Formats: sequence, C-alpha cells, structure tokens
Amino acid sequence: MATQPVGLRYLAVMPNHLETLIQQGIADGEHLGAQVFASVHGEARIDAAYGESRPGVPLTTDSVMLWMSAGKPVTAIGIAQQVAAGRIGLDSPVSEYLPGFEQNGKGGITVRHVLTHTGGFRAAKTEYPRDSWEQAVQAVCEARLEPGWVPGQRAGYHVHTGWTVLGRLIEIASGEAFPEYTRQHIFDPLGMQDCWAGMPRPVYRELGSRLAVMHDTSGAEPRDAQLSTEDWCAGVRPGGNAYGPAKQLGRFYEMLLELDGAGRGGAGSLDGATVLSPEVVALFTSRQREGMEDRTFRHVMDWSLGLMLDSKRHLPTDERGTAIIPYGYGPHASDPTFGHGGNQCAAAFADPTRGLAAAVLFNGMPGEDRHQRRVYTVLTALYADLGLVG
Repeated sequence: MATQPVGLRYLAVMPNHLETLIQQGIADGEHLGAQVFASVHGEARIDAAYGESRPGVPLTTDSVMLWMSAGKPVTAIGIAQQVAAGRIGLDSPVSEYLPGFEQNGKGGITVRHVLTHTGGFRAAKTEYPRDSWEQAVQAVCEARLEPGWVPGQRAGYHVHTGWTVLGRLIEIASGEAFPEYTRQHIFDPLGMQDCWAGMPRPVYRELGSRLAVMHDTSGAEPRDAQLSTEDWCAGVRPGGNAYGPAKQLGRFYEMLLELDGAGRGGAGSLDGATVLSPEVVALFTSRQREGMEDRTFRHVMDWSLGLMLDSKRHLPTDERGTAIIPYGYGPHASDPTFGHGGNQCAAAFADPTRGLAAAVLFNGMPGEDRHQRRVYTVLTALYADLGLVG
C-alpha cells in the first residue's frame, strides 16, 4: 500500500451511479475492468463485473482478482483463531513464539503491537517473490527497531514486515503452512472456494484466463504489472498475494457482521460454518489504536487488531464529507466501519451500522492520487445506489 501522503482537501463529488463511474474509469484508462459486490443484512444487492480481465477477455463475477493488502484481514482472523484457542497471547512478546525476532532492539514488541502497526520495524532486506518465505522471515527477524521508536507509542503502517511475522506465528501456533491454513480454516468453511493466499501452482495453471491480470495504468498505456505471474501467485506473502472474486471476499465480511434474517449467522459464523466466536469478532474489530498519526500514511488513522477503521472522526466536522482519508471508506461510511484497502486497486469492508458488506476490486493501478479519488467517488456512489445515504 501507499507510503506517501495523499491530498486531503478535495471538493465533494456528486454521487453519480456506480456503473457510470466505473465505465468512465475504463474510458479514462484507470482500469481495464472492475468487480463490485455489496450485500445489506446478508442480502446480495450488487454482484457485477465490468470491462475486461485482460485485453480481449471479458471480466466476469467469477474472475479471480488480486486483492493486494485487502487480503490482510484474512491473516488477522487467522491470528484471532489462534488467540481464541489460547495458542497466542496478544500482549506476549513476538519472540516468545518466534525466537530470533528479538534481535536489534525488537524484544519488547508484542503481538498486539504488530496487529496495530505500532511495532516500529517497517523495513527489512527482502524482495518478493525473488526471496523464499524462509528468507523473508529471517530478514524480518534481523530487521532493526527504528531509531527513537517505543513500541506502542508511535504508529506507522508496516506494509509487509508485520504481516510476515503474523503469517509465521499462524504457522508456528497451528503447525500448518500458511497457504493451507487459510484455505482450510477460513476460505473453505466460508464457501470461498475460489480464494487463495498462496495459490497452488496446479491451480494457477488451471485458472488460465479466469485469472485477471493486474495492470499498471499510471502511464499512457496499460501494461502488465507482473503481479499475476505464477511465482507471485504461488508464493507466501501474508500481506499481499491473496486472490479471489469480489463476491467471495464479500462473504468474509458477512461472516464478521451481525446479519439480520434468513438464518445466515454473522458475528463469526456464516451459513452454518463457525470461524470465530462473537466475542473474538468484537475484540478484533474494535478500536485498539486511536488518534495516532500514522507515520507511513502521514494522517491520523485508527486501527483495530489488523483492520483499518473509518477515521473521519478525526477530521473537523465540516470536512467529513469532502476530505479523502487514505484507504478510507468514503463520506457515508459509519464510524465503526472496518476493513482494508489494497494498493491502488481494492477496497473491502463491513459497515455494521448499515449491515453492509462490500468489496470493490479493480485490475488497474493508476497511481496513488488517482486511485484515492476513484475509490472515494465509487464508494460515494455505492452508498447512494443502495439507498444508504443519510
């Protein structure tokens, strides 16, 4: 995700229709296509695909798309399962489970610090997918605590280092490899059969044109961003290589919501499958970091345990309908909204006040500023089209 600030003072936009905005984005070269899913109180209201998966190939609602950092909550919920099972303590030092992590001043960093991006080890000498998973873990263990950083007293989004730690902790606590764990304990129970966080190579080869290609659209012509190669899809990267259709990512957020009617469950369960207890869901989606400036995004942003929270409460009242918060959920999202964005391509979240679960996935990365404007306008239109404004 972005490491530079984005402008905050934008003029309010008129809520145009969602489809119109996405089609205009295609015409303007911001993306080749997009998937949108939205349900309200468990009832699907939007399940749509627009444009192309790759040149000449239509994008469908079953196309498999890259989530980038929008897949990080899957890792957070894997940690929640281990906390619920008593295998991991939120306030225990990471090094209690991952010996060697305490190197270079990191001994005081707890699991909670990692989940709230207050640990202070944002940099590590590793490159994905060139380096193996083991090399990535070793590099994070060798990383230094940033100068002057007291864990828990500063905040700064850890793009990948923290998620490498969390993925490894899941493996240590469960005894299962991260890709298999997420598949067996999160995706399969929730009916997310076309989702992977570390895709088996045979699956990659079978998907063929069902796999949407991510494009760099920041230049005059779109080009393959090389984020849909076999090595990228098949590696282990808990903070950045989850794939699946928007409608199945929406199921993940339906599981976390309190759903009304139809007996579908919610608050940790969905359609008869229980992933977490309501108490653990409440803990992991509650404000754990509040009112702290994020030194990566350079904006005051709140966090739960691994999820980004709506942070408009920190803006002056007269700016809450006009200012863009990095990877926020738009002007109409309610205060307890939680979820996660994906680098220049995705937004997925749950709005508990309105019973909304939503996922918007683009296959074009147009640059940070254009993406922030795009998501802001599209989510403004999403709420308006669903009648959730006001």
